[in-house]
Amino acid sequence: MLTVVRAGPLVTLQARPRRGFARHGVPASGPLDDEAHRAALAAVGGADDHATVEIPLMSATFVASRAVRVSIDGEGPRAFAAGEPIVVPAHARAVRYLAVEGGFAVPEVLGSRATLPSAGLGGFEGRALRRGDVLALVSPSAFASRASTVDLVVDERIAFASEIAFSTPFVVDPRSDRVGTRLSGASLTGGGEVRSCPLVPGAVQLPPDGQPIVIGPDGPTTGGYRVLGVLDRATRDRLARLRPGARCVLIGLVEQSA
Repeated sequence: MLTVVRAGPLVTLQARPRRGFARHGVPASGPLDDEAHRAALAAVGGADDHATVEIPLMSATFVASRAVRVSIDGEGPRAFAAGEPIVVPAHARAVRYLAVEGGFAVPEVLGSRATLPSAGLGGFEGRALRRGDVLALVSPSAFASRASTVDLVVDERIAFASEIAFSTPFVVDPRSDRVGTRLSGASLTGGGEVRSCPLVPGAVQLPPDGQPIVIGPDGPTTGGYRVLGVLDRATRDRLARLRPGARCVLIGLVEQSA
């Protein structure tokens, strides 16, 4: 068992995204920083479908009832004795990942162990973790007998074509969350409401106020704001690491105004 001793808001179990349910209005969920999530799992021999603890912005502390090996963000595995505090310190990165050898004993819901708090799906009771929660662990010996597989998914999302290049500095807005990363700064023109269209994680929406919103893993599956394009997985990972107030530059193309 792994007990939560201290955790800030929005600490959740996250795993590979859900596939094929957007048409039913179910967001993909999954880790904000997929690269760090996968690296943590790989460091402790985790499988592609295993979950990690996603820890945004603040530090967190856990304690295990037995000896465990863990990795934070893919760092080399570290052994902890039963009862020894496992501390994940705050970092320059906005989000960190704790993987435990053997994985967490949580069931798949709609093909993933990822938590979707807005719908109460997956993870631990479908919600964010809080002090006193006890997470069941899978024994490493049981895990070792499983075959480890990695899905290779072709990303066919296409950025929208346009005519005028822009390179605009923004900062990450403190109101950002797993639903979407809000960017504050210069107001881009051409935004506004359009006929509702499908959305995927990484889609860059431009509301009427001209402040872009990058759809996150728990974001809506349809939306009524203009979409400038879609960030690829690696760019989304880099964006997820930025803390509120961090500077980023949105580079792309927008259609010429009439």
